[in-house]
Amino acid sequence: MTALIWLEGEIDLRCRAELEKVAAQIELAPSATAIVDLGDVTFLGGAGLDFVARLHRAVTPGGGTVVLLRPAQIVAFALAVGGLSDQIQVITNPGR
Repeated sequence: MTALIWLEGEIDLRCRAELEKVAAQIELAPSATAIVDLGDVTFLGGAGLDFVARLHRAVTPGGGTVVLLRPAQIVAFALAVGGLSDQIQVITNPGR
C-alpha cells in the first residue's frame, strides 16, 4: 500500500486530532509506503514532528518507508532540529 498524505498551512496542535486519524490508518498497513507532501506547509510544530515520527515507527519494522516531499526551508530546519531528517528520506526537488 502506498499512501499519499498532503499537508498544508500551519501544522500545529490544532491539527493533532486529524493527524492521529491519518496515522492510525497507516498503522493498519505496517509495510506501507507513506509519502508526505510538505510543499504547502508553512510551519511544522511538535504535532507535525510527532506525526512524521509516528509514521516512521509504524511502517519501518514491517519493511515500509516514509518519504517527505518538498519541505520549505523552515520545515526542513524543523525536521533537522527534531532529528528526523537523518532517519527519513527527504526529497526537496522531486523529478530533478
